[in-house]
Formats: sequence, structure tokens, C-alpha cells
Amino acid sequence: MTARRRRLIAAAALLALPLGLLAACMAWLTAAHGAGVLGVTLHEDGQRTLPATVLYWRHFLREVPVAALYAVMVAGACAAYGPGPGRPRRSALTVCLVAAILLVGLAAIGAARAVGVRTALWDLLQAYVRDDQWAYGSHWRAHALSTLAFWLAAPGGAALLARAVDGAFTEPRRAARRRWLSGSLAALVVLSVVWWPAPEPLVDPRAIGHQAREAITHLVITLPLACGVWLLVHRDGAGSSARLSRPPAEVLAAGVGAAAIVAGLGAAVLVTRAVQVARPDASLSSLVAAHAFEHALDYVFVALLTAWCAGRSSAAT
Repeated sequence: MTARRRRLIAAAALLALPLGLLAACMAWLTAAHGAGVLGVTLHEDGQRTLPATVLYWRHFLREVPVAALYAVMVAGACAAYGPGPGRPRRSALTVCLVAAILLVGLAAIGAARAVGVRTALWDLLQAYVRDDQWAYGSHWRAHALSTLAFWLAAPGGAALLARAVDGAFTEPRRAARRRWLSGSLAALVVLSVVWWPAPEPLVDPRAIGHQAREAITHLVITLPLACGVWLLVHRDGAGSSARLSRPPAEVLAAGVGAAAIVAGLGAAVLVTRAVQVARPDASLSSLVAAHAFEHALDYVFVALLTAWCAGRSSAAT
């Protein structure tokens, strides 16, 4: 089987996984609420139906900095640890960037029409994690540990891509690894310093429960989706790095760190009874299933921006 064929098969599998999980979440919600699931209040705030959850413009606007960082993390990790980079479809890269910008603009218009320009701007600047509670940087802090877990998991996803496409793990590409480490880590640290003047990500039950749902959602849906998009952009590539029989030690260490964060969040959810604090009348399974659709616009944005970042990283290689 040619490398190109393996790339297409791997990309198709990675794109099918998020779609399959979303279909499973919809089936679960339908089984729990019946045929009228679209009219049932499912969001954590107890006010939004499933369609309103998907088109929750204020929430998407808040997610833009986090989602943009996810795209950079995946594209950089794949450039450093993934299959040998190929020739990106440059004609599509500008279209992807423009589409991502238009999506943000549409969200800004929708949010501004609903609550005004000033409040919509504060949404983008991370001041709202819930519509009725202003707290500087609160939205970023509600993603602190889940974002760190995503950053640590991205190299593992990239290494598995190399194994699936090239038949072996690859030696890290030093220049790409340096850019990925310096760029994504600097952004993560700087934004955390700017928006982290309070300890609630570690102690507040609602923040802990929210980070646990974020980690689950983005690790099983956003990360595979972004990796699949990266492969599609570099469809014609061929392996070019030294091959390894096992993942690099730094990738394994990062994966263990991501798993430890997820496990710690899961334990904290049980200890703090975070589900009951978030919404007493909802089950954990319903909250997790509905949460997957809360990020529907994020998935589109991350896919578009990953494609553009992937093309840029390839051009710099």
C-alpha cells in the first residue's frame, strides 16, 4: 500500500471518529429524552435546547482564543512528530483562513445583536464563563487544565499518525519541534498569566467539572479531527525522518502527563460532586453528551485554522 493511500485511509478514519462520536451522543440524548430531544433543555445553564446550544454565538466567541491555540498546537505537533510533511494544497489555505475569520465575524455579529458590542467584546476577552457572571479571565481559567492536557496529548496524536502512515514512529524534527515548543508554550504561559489572577480552576467544583468535560470533548473529538485535517492538507507527503520502533521519550512523557491530568480531573469531579453542583437535575452522561454539541462551531473553526497553520508550517520546513 502506498504512503498516499495510507494517508487517505488514516485521514478518513480520523474524520469518521468525531462524526461517529457525535452520532452516538445524539443517539444517547434521543434515548434519554425521546423523539422531542430538539425541544428539550440540554445545556448546563438549564435554558438552551440542542439547536440553541449549537448556535450559541457568545460561547463560540469565548472559545476563539482556546480553539485557535488548539489548532496551533496540533499543526505544530504534527510538523514535529508526525509523518513526513507533504505538499500542502496551497490554493485551499487562503480559503480556510478567510472562512475561519468569517466564522468569527458571524459569531461577533450574533453575540453583539444579542447582548451588545461591549459585552460581546468581553466574551472574546474571556470575562464570561456564564452569561450572567462577569469575572476577568474566568473563561480562560475554566479551560486551564484541559488546555494543558490537550497540549501534552498533541505530540502523542502526531506520533500515532506517523506510525499509521509511515509504518513507524519518526525522529522529532528539530526545527519544527523548536517552533512548536517555543510558540505554543509561550502562548499558553503568556495567556495564562494574563487571564489567571484567581485559583478557581483547582478548587471550584463548577470549574473542575467544566474542565473535565472540556478535556473529554477535545481529546476524543477535536484532536482526531484536527489530525485528520492535517493529513488531508499534506496528502501527497512521504516519510523523510529517521524511523523509530517506539515513540520518542518526550512524547511518552507528555502522554503520561495528559493522562494524569484527565484522571485527576475525573477524581476531582467525584470528590467535589461537580455534576450535582453544575446542574442537579441532569445526569453525568447527559451533560457530557450535550457538551459535545456545545463545541460544534469550535470543531469547524479548529479544522479551518489547522489547515491554514499546517500549510504555513510546511512552507517553513
